[in-house]
Amino acid sequence: TVALTVVGAGFANQTEVKAEEHPGVVAARESVLNNVRVPGILWLRQKEENDKLKLEKEGLETELQEKEQ
Repeated sequence: TVALTVVGAGFANQTEVKAEEHPGVVAARESVLNNVRVPGILWLRQKEENDKLKLEKEGLETELQEKEQ
């Protein structure tokens, strides 16, 4: 059995903080990862899916900004 905990934060575009670099997020991630063991292939698949979704989100945000102008 694999248990995953997702730690994240959402911000409006105007006040977006790079969550991956925020000290609080880094500390929370390290705390979670120190207590969870996930097979590397599962981690990699999830990372690839996250990266894909981030790109899709950025594209949609750009498209929305262009429509608003």
